[in-house]
Amino acid sequence: MLRNFILFSKNIKKDSFLFNTISAIENSFQTMVLLLVITRLAQIEDSSIFVIAYAVGNLVMTIGKYGTRNFQVTDIKEEYSFFEYIQARAVTTLLLFIAVAFYLLKGLAIDGMTLYKSGCILLVCMLKAVDSFEDVLHGRLQQLGRLDVATKILAVRYFVFIVLFALLYLVLQNLMAVLIVTNVVNVLLSGYLNLIPKEYYQFQRKAGKNKIALMLKEVFPLALGMTLIMYLGNAPKYTIDGYFTDLQQTSFNIIYMPVFIIGLFSSFIFSPLMKSMAEAWAGGQIKKFQAIVKRQLGLIVLFTTGAIVGGYVIGLRLLEMVYGVSLAGEMFNLVLLLVCGGLIALMTFYIALYTIWRRQSIVLVILALASGVYFIGANLVMVNFATTGLIMFYLACLLAGDLGLAIYGGLIVHDNNKIINGGEI
Repeated sequence: MLRNFILFSKNIKKDSFLFNTISAIENSFQTMVLLLVITRLAQIEDSSIFVIAYAVGNLVMTIGKYGTRNFQVTDIKEEYSFFEYIQARAVTTLLLFIAVAFYLLKGLAIDGMTLYKSGCILLVCMLKAVDSFEDVLHGRLQQLGRLDVATKILAVRYFVFIVLFALLYLVLQNLMAVLIVTNVVNVLLSGYLNLIPKEYYQFQRKAGKNKIALMLKEVFPLALGMTLIMYLGNAPKYTIDGYFTDLQQTSFNIIYMPVFIIGLFSSFIFSPLMKSMAEAWAGGQIKKFQAIVKRQLGLIVLFTTGAIVGGYVIGLRLLEMVYGVSLAGEMFNLVLLLVCGGLIALMTFYIALYTIWRRQSIVLVILALASGVYFIGANLVMVNFATTGLIMFYLACLLAGDLGLAIYGGLIVHDNNKIINGGEI
């Protein structure tokens, strides 16, 4: 029955959109839901560890994914084979674990991180490693026009994980124990579900080391760019980690939660259209390409605006009721952070566009500048202007990055339009 559900769709496009939305909601809200369970049980230490562990896990996951998904989906001419994508992902997943090892060794040796906290971070990163490797399989499915299959697998796996984690924590009330069990189940479930569409994974076992190295080199700007976006998406969490108590961190992370949700959910909105945009661009259908882009930008703006209005009207009170934590005086910070969420969503969308244009290096330069400015100034701003000042500085860095990507992107489309129309716009 499960096999039939995953493999068969009466309308592939409709099911792709539906289950992409369902899996996006599950993925976007899982941190919020699980933090709610932990916080409601008054496990303040676990809640602060959980949030920083997920922030680190999502960051290293970008190393594992290496920015390859959109590149793979938009590889219309299949310049690289599926087997080469598989081998490249094995290499980048190894890099993920190397990055985790360095982070934990530094935390234990220099920052005074406890074994319990480091163990929880490692286990969350292992969850993200499964997401990372599974992503290349789903990239192949999307490349072959079966995004519906990939998103059904994600919808099932995310649902099982969220329910299992919540129930186990209610019983055990120990983050590390829960993460150990959910890791085992997650690996087994991912393996089982992803073997169902195995007929789509047929490939010839031929891949030269030079070809894989060439791919990794070509995609490197995207990989670093996505890592920088994930860093920017969680940057204030890293900054306040050294200044706030566990209780203060929990309060800040609660008002920060909608930011990550906006950025993550928005990225799923345009995911089903990546192949269509790539085909329109490759075929010189600039008007069609621009129409899709404008529609997606409109959706991101609409979604963000709705979140800001909702956050201002009922957001703070709702968060207080749900989490049972006082957030008095945080309204202005919440609204600013919701704006930041929209700016992160725009950044993620621009990276997708630059992937289609194969102008990855530009993304890297612009995001490196925005991240560098924040990294250099964040602690100074935090010390002198407190949380609100830090958020405003954060917003300015994101806005500058978006403006740079938008301006240069406009020039790319303009130049391409001139070439197609023989010099006439």
